[in-house]
Amino acid sequence: MSLVSNVHPFSNAPEGRSDPIFGLLQTYLADTRPNKVNLGIGMYYDEHGALPVLKSVRKSMRMLNEKSVAPDYLPMGGYAAYCREAQRLLFGNDESDSRCVTTIQTLGGSGALRIGAEALKRLCTDGQIWICSPGWDNHAAIFSSVGLAVQFYPYLAPDSRQIDFDAMVACFDNLRSNSIILLHTCCHNPSGIDLSHAQWEVLVRLFKKNRLIPFLDFAYQGFGEGIDEDAWPIRLLSESAIPFLVASSFSKNFGLYNQRCGVLSAFCANPLETERMRGLLNEIVRSSYSNPPAYGAHIIAQILSNEPLRELWKEELDQMRSRIILMRQRLIKALTDSHPQYAEDYEDLDSCRGMFITTGLKRNQTRWLQNEYGIYLIENGRLCLAGLNDGNIDLVAEAIGQATTLVPN
Repeated sequence: MSLVSNVHPFSNAPEGRSDPIFGLLQTYLADTRPNKVNLGIGMYYDEHGALPVLKSVRKSMRMLNEKSVAPDYLPMGGYAAYCREAQRLLFGNDESDSRCVTTIQTLGGSGALRIGAEALKRLCTDGQIWICSPGWDNHAAIFSSVGLAVQFYPYLAPDSRQIDFDAMVACFDNLRSNSIILLHTCCHNPSGIDLSHAQWEVLVRLFKKNRLIPFLDFAYQGFGEGIDEDAWPIRLLSESAIPFLVASSFSKNFGLYNQRCGVLSAFCANPLETERMRGLLNEIVRSSYSNPPAYGAHIIAQILSNEPLRELWKEELDQMRSRIILMRQRLIKALTDSHPQYAEDYEDLDSCRGMFITTGLKRNQTRWLQNEYGIYLIENGRLCLAGLNDGNIDLVAEAIGQATTLVPN
């Protein structure tokens, strides 16, 4: 019998699934219409429709260029000063907690989720993670890719912008110990509807009672209520002494999308457990990409450790958040002015936080917007408010109203 196969293994590769967000971006970029509007991808655009480079980032870059940072390898866990400053940004400055926290540098927030997923797969024999519905599409892909069994818990009540908290609690209360719960720390993606402090307190008590493992995704610190305000759930969990993970991204709040700056933090029961988790995370990094890149980490570490630069960054972040809030308010007014019959559908959008809202539009309606107006939303109806400005907001409101009226959902 011949041992030679006529079929090369590469020919068995399945057809790749187009990413709903980056695939939409490529379609938008190929669109030649001058008045096209990108409301799909979660990036912050200024009032001129440009991706801004923050003044604090520019100043940090100039300072680094003067220092001439050596191009050597970083440790597996990343640049120590960056990890230290990021940890303080997330957990606060209480040094007593730092002995129970280990933080490593990762390739963005997605990289933090992936490294955390790998660690949990090794540690949790049950191998089950619960993610919210609706939620960010890539969560399921990341966790299933390492072999975790992905389940979904209810977040919003059907066809509404209200959290179905009773259903969520009932779901969590029936889970086995050591089940993993993925939660959005703030600025829920795609809805912008966040848990209240009182709801977080209920969940933390439930996690502690049932020995569940929270895994927080924190991609939008500073875009909800403020830097410290948005980190409140993390600090609540650490005060409750519940072991948990946090995947954090600095792509949005520093505008460093292509530098892939993130961190993964593990809050542990005691210093010995912390050391063991640090070793495990470093081991996973070594077998994945060995060590992270340095430049973006140096930019951020210098901003966070330099008081004038840090204050400038905080001012710039406040300005970004304020513009998003203004665009949300302007869009609500434009929608209700142009289509008053739908006013009740839009009035609760003002309670949303962060870059995103859900419009309620369905797949065929978002495709109609794309074809007729060159307005690009994700097919689930998510709209990125940072893509709005004075030049397009009235057109977007009119088009959404037209899609709601003319196109069956």
